[in-house]
Amino acid sequence: MKRKILCVGKSSLAVSLPREFVELYDLKQGEEIDIKQQGSSLIIKAENTSSSTKIIDLHDFSVSEDPKKILDKIIGALFRQGMNSFTLKCNNETTRNMIREIINSGKLNMYEAASADSSLSITIRSSITHFDETELESMVESIIRQIYTTFDEFLALSEEKKIKWSRVEELVSRDKIVNDQTDICKRIINRNATSYKSTTTYSFVDKLEKIGDDVKYIMLYSEKNYSAIQKYSEMISCVKDMLFMLITAKNSFSIKKINLFFEKRNAVKSELTKCTDVQIYSHCTDIKNRRTDAYSEMMVKSL
Repeated sequence: MKRKILCVGKSSLAVSLPREFVELYDLKQGEEIDIKQQGSSLIIKAENTSSSTKIIDLHDFSVSEDPKKILDKIIGALFRQGMNSFTLKCNNETTRNMIREIINSGKLNMYEAASADSSLSITIRSSITHFDETELESMVESIIRQIYTTFDEFLALSEEKKIKWSRVEELVSRDKIVNDQTDICKRIINRNATSYKSTTTYSFVDKLEKIGDDVKYIMLYSEKNYSAIQKYSEMISCVKDMLFMLITAKNSFSIKKINLFFEKRNAVKSELTKCTDVQIYSHCTDIKNRRTDAYSEMMVKSL
């Protein structure tokens, strides 16, 4: 978003605030805002962000199929837009109780605030109020490690003669943790985006979420196609190793590291030509491509 520099008085310069920002935080003339310099960027923060509450009217909400899932997506979308607080006006107690179940599940670090009235409205607030770049980087690294560890444990399990399916189910359930963590990262990035690096980080996190999904689908597929997992275990292990190289990079690149990563990518590509299982081929190809893109984005971000 570009704004023109305006001349105020004889020697002062000013930039107007976007209308959407003013309306979202209900800013008035004379109120104070906080401005922080970060390199060549200026971060503008409204002082009354905690009191700004968007109201979402759900009185016409009448989804019959998976209503809780749809409500979960609505709450997640509002959260990722960077809203600290918003109110959902429900049409009945069933809808309100479903929203409470979503909040109580611990999703997205949100909680229910005390309502100002006794209606069916629910005010939701985020427990994330401050941005810490170091903390964000730590969370992203944690997501990569979570996916890699899950994948590694699954492959070790698949080598056993008699696989424990209860253990596989536990590994599959970890995908929810990955999804929640990536949602939190996206929310922080959206709220504090200041440069092209923020866009790159968002794209990187989004690819991690999809890689986590592909790993989950491979594990779910193994329940009915265990022999196929064992047959292509070497190729799948090679795919897993590409993820480990995202951990070892840590925004520090060298020609040797880059060459090694793409050698591994080409090895996977070669193995995929021998794969005749459509599901395994599809998910491993997606993981390979997304990891290649993610690795490239890490290099861009480190520039």
